[in-house]
Amino acid sequence: EVMLTRMLDAFISKTFQHLNDGQNVKPNWLLDTMAWHLDQVERVELKRLIINVPPRHLKSISASVAFPAFVLGRNPGTTFTLVCYSQELGEKMMRDLRSVLASQWYRRAFPDVRLTKNTSSEIVTDRNGGVNMTSVEGTLKGIGSDIIIVDDPIKPGDVQSEAERKRVNEWFSNTLFSRLNDKKTGRIVVAMQRLHEDDVTGYLTASPDHGWTVLKVPAIADIETSHPVIGRSAPYI
Repeated sequence: EVMLTRMLDAFISKTFQHLNDGQNVKPNWLLDTMAWHLDQVERVELKRLIINVPPRHLKSISASVAFPAFVLGRNPGTTFTLVCYSQELGEKMMRDLRSVLASQWYRRAFPDVRLTKNTSSEIVTDRNGGVNMTSVEGTLKGIGSDIIIVDDPIKPGDVQSEAERKRVNEWFSNTLFSRLNDKKTGRIVVAMQRLHEDDVTGYLTASPDHGWTVLKVPAIADIETSHPVIGRSAPYI
């Protein structure tokens, strides 16, 4: 349990096990590098992170479920906004997150986390932290966030539509960035599969000085690339 409070890679593995009927995830470098990058976001060393990995590679469990649960355990006053392409997908992630927060192992690891609100779209702690979920289709409430997580902002079936890509990209520019509590410490994580050169990742990184750190892991690597990883023997401070 000490590892769960200090090591995000261990916490992600436990979250996967919890959500998959006790099935273990094998230790692997992809999980470790996603954990390393998300750790840098928690520390405010990274403020703009894009994670591009193929489907079914623990992207959502890592970034949208385990990461906010872990950070809330360590600092229940942290505020998150979770954004997905549809309300239905967002509610699925919130169900998974609420299941983690209600589990006996989480409550043992983080006994100080107490919820004052727990609905399909909003979780609030007694320290006024929590997670507010919305979709690109919906509207953001007039509340700010310390960390915004965007998970698959455009539906795979819509990405070939220029009008739909433009709508989602403009939503980013006009709505999302203004919802950070603090422009200096506010952080945004975008986790998505690449589907088009002008998708959200392409839009955000179009200029050379875009300021985003991009963790890009293709299904088949055509060039040799190294990625930083969390050392499994090096716990969090």
